[in-house]
Amino acid sequence: MFHRKFWASLNRLAKLIANFACRVGHTPTIAQLEAQLQDKCYQLETIDAQEKALYRVVSKIRASLDVGMIFRTTTKETCKLLRIERMAVYRFFDDWGGEFVEDFEFAELGCDFGTLGQNTVWNDSYLQEHQGGRYRSNKCLVVSDIYAEDLSQFHIEILEQFHIRAYATAPIFIGQKLWGVLAAYQHSQPYQWQHQEIQFLSQVANQLGFAVKQAELMAKIEREAEDLRLLNQQQGILLKLIADIRESLDLNTLFKTTAREVRKALHTDRVAIFQFDIDSQYNSGEFVAENVLPEYDSAIATKVSDHCFGSQYAARYQQGQMQVISDLSEAGLNQCHVELLESFHNRHKLLCLL
Repeated sequence: MFHRKFWASLNRLAKLIANFACRVGHTPTIAQLEAQLQDKCYQLETIDAQEKALYRVVSKIRASLDVGMIFRTTTKETCKLLRIERMAVYRFFDDWGGEFVEDFEFAELGCDFGTLGQNTVWNDSYLQEHQGGRYRSNKCLVVSDIYAEDLSQFHIEILEQFHIRAYATAPIFIGQKLWGVLAAYQHSQPYQWQHQEIQFLSQVANQLGFAVKQAELMAKIEREAEDLRLLNQQQGILLKLIADIRESLDLNTLFKTTAREVRKALHTDRVAIFQFDIDSQYNSGEFVAENVLPEYDSAIATKVSDHCFGSQYAARYQQGQMQVISDLSEAGLNQCHVELLESFHNRHKLLCLL
């Protein structure tokens, strides 16, 4: 017992002497060094926890190649990790206006400030005028209280419209192109953003850009593969059609086969073959063959008189041109021609002459 007290007293005396010597020599004391060591350990633990959290978020983001799922995962996981009231993804338009494409509200915090996701348009005149502003330089924007910052009244009114009191935003780049912004919002009160939170937000935005680029590239590859599959399918149908045509010398059979196979290839509601009356100057005729879905009336043997076609369009077909119209109401056709086509329930049409 005596020895323990003796060594404890001796240890305190040694610390006193050491601290006195440190003060005289203008160097950190033992207590200060211990505090610095403890603070450094805390910083390292924080960095390690942040890196682990970032790894978990990035792993979940990259687990999907669906852009919508990537946005939902990013906002949800980041919002929960930072324990803020809302996370959102904002995408720029070509004119540097933009819209929110996804958001997540941290329901556990009892917030209910409406939604920012799915096509909520927010056109910021400053960002439009400066084509992305500071985001183009890959800089974050941090505001702890919109009423304590030097913001324009116009900007404050926009933020008030969405009930935003504090925010931190980080740019999202896809390659070298500024694509959008990852935004963290506080609605209920001001918020003092910590350095590690802004750093984490920036890292997630950077990874989000990679994920979106990967997803878009995969979607492009899938579209090209589908286009190639359809092309191969159509070529196969065309070869079969040519073979069927060569095997038959009956004109009606040729017409029916052609209409059937073309509709199969194009997946349309109707494919028809129209024959002009001789010496009608392309103003009248009738449908001689068709292949049409059951819910539509047949147009076979229906007499058609269309002076608009003869005077306005026949010459183009004689030159081998095709006419493709996605919507009759927006095609700029003469009214008489529109009325005739609508009588056959054609909202969309494709006409061609070879």
